[in-house]
Amino acid sequence: MSLPRHVLVLTMFDLTRLDRAMAVRPYNLYTSLQALAPTEMIAGGWLPRRREILHYLLRGGLRRTRAVYVEASTTTATETDLLFLALLRLAKNGHRAAGSPHAWRHDARRLVEVYRCL
Repeated sequence: MSLPRHVLVLTMFDLTRLDRAMAVRPYNLYTSLQALAPTEMIAGGWLPRRREILHYLLRGGLRRTRAVYVEASTTTATETDLLFLALLRLAKNGHRAAGSPHAWRHDARRLVEVYRCL
């Protein structure tokens, strides 16, 4: 059985209030990507994001994730964020038949182009 091609948007900004550019950009990217592929988002401050990352890993998120976009703030990154990104990187470099991520994009325009071609 083939796994769906999920996109993960990881942002270190609180998206409960969309009144700042830092929150609007990742939210708009997330809604745009949803039109192209199944898309999940992990967002928020350090504590809610930590819970969501652990929940994502326990649900088998690494197996279904094909692309990751990171909207980072260097002042709020935690050890959980760094460990999660390292696990995603290891999965990317690991066995692709297991459904590991094949795209690691820091440029959202390239991520959209990749998904239009798939």
